[in-house]
Amino acid sequence: MKKRIALSASLLLLIVFFSAETYAQQDALYASYKTILKNSPVGSAGINARAIKNFKKEFTTIDNAEWYEIDKGFISKFEKNGIQYRAGYDKKGNCLNTMRTYDEKQLPEDIRKLVKSSYYDYSIKLVEEVTASGQTAFIIHIENSLRAKKIKVEDGETTILQEYEK
Repeated sequence: MKKRIALSASLLLLIVFFSAETYAQQDALYASYKTILKNSPVGSAGINARAIKNFKKEFTTIDNAEWYEIDKGFISKFEKNGIQYRAGYDKKGNCLNTMRTYDEKQLPEDIRKLVKSSYYDYSIKLVEEVTASGQTAFIIHIENSLRAKKIKVEDGETTILQEYEK
């Protein structure tokens, strides 16, 4: 049980730390999610060679990735099939996590049903799927006419992370 709580806590910390910019949304709710990237894209000369090697192994068909240096490593950013990707690497080039950002249409059906059954009067506006340490969590931004929420779905359980009045 302690191991599961520790993995869940570390996954949430990675989500917060590596959650780069959230994609453009018309609602002011999403304006607070800003980039943690501190530099403009860096050339491959400034990136750990192991990070590039690990990236190419995982994402073999991607050749348009932008790389950013952050305090604790690097982030690669790219788009594939309408899904925005972020891959986080430490200074030694080890992959720490990946994040896929997309809309409700790409959300796995079982996760969508789980959210809709609990929040039937909310619309799904944005999904951030984060994988770290072999675990995947879905951070889902939902809203209705009165409220907006950011919820986490992990291992079939839903947790409210943030809630806003409109």
